[in-house]
Amino acid sequence: MLFNHLRIGESYFTARGDLYYLHDTDRFPHNREGFRGKLDWEFAENGSASLQLGFMDQKETSLQDVRFSTGALAPGVPNQPVLGFSPGFTDALFGGLSIFTFAEIPGVNAFAIPLENPRGSYDFFNLSARHRWYVEHDEEGQGTRGIRLRGVVNGTNYSRDSNLQALRGGAAGTRGENGNFVDIDYLGWELAVDYDVTENFNLGAGYGNFSMTGHYDPEGVYSNYAESTGLTRFDNFEVSQGQPFVELTHRVSDSVSWGIEARWLQTRDGVDPAVFPTPNLQSLNLFFLPQRSAHPFNWDGLQINTVFSVNF
Repeated sequence: MLFNHLRIGESYFTARGDLYYLHDTDRFPHNREGFRGKLDWEFAENGSASLQLGFMDQKETSLQDVRFSTGALAPGVPNQPVLGFSPGFTDALFGGLSIFTFAEIPGVNAFAIPLENPRGSYDFFNLSARHRWYVEHDEEGQGTRGIRLRGVVNGTNYSRDSNLQALRGGAAGTRGENGNFVDIDYLGWELAVDYDVTENFNLGAGYGNFSMTGHYDPEGVYSNYAESTGLTRFDNFEVSQGQPFVELTHRVSDSVSWGIEARWLQTRDGVDPAVFPTPNLQSLNLFFLPQRSAHPFNWDGLQINTVFSVNF
């Protein structure tokens, strides 16, 4: 999976799930350029709000730069299609263009001429606020124990257009547009409250809800469905996840703290059961059976996280 495999709402589409990066991909995402802005507002002595906006595009498109069809260099060389990227190209979301993107010209490299080269983009916003009310003060009037309320709402749209169905036509054009077209809307919100039981123990609870809806099929998993229906812009993602949680933090010393958080993940899939990877294709002798449908895929599960922090 290209998205975070732990739970919806964590570092969405800034890092591939099969790679580990040595830098902060939220602040410095791969292959992106555009505008990002942030506005902070301290509306009270112990209250603040923040607004972030971004309008980003791919710096380089996902058109593969290594493209050789079978026998393009010499008879039997290569002995199978080669379609990929030179070392160094990474994009966490927008996959390489479909193999059906290219004009097939007999006798030459079938991957030499792309019919389209769309550039992906994404827009996002994040609005957060928090406020603390102290219920106990020390002799100097400084707050020592209190109640904090915090909330956040954020949304993102990922998009990449495609016109391959019209440019190429037929089954190949439909399959290609299904893979190249991207349109995903992500929306999440979370509200939480925590209370200082003592000066060193903090107990909190909250609830979050995150959803993702749209079309995203870079591997062509739903190409058969697209071909059988003629549709390329159907929703193959419509998932929501509720996340009630409780958390406990213990300040061991001024520089050391330990915390634990438990979340119950309630995942619900709203994709139409008719949208499935292997629909009726008489030419391939494929016919719909209920067990072939991947939707709805609903599940619940418990996630427990612990954090140990040392400040130097």
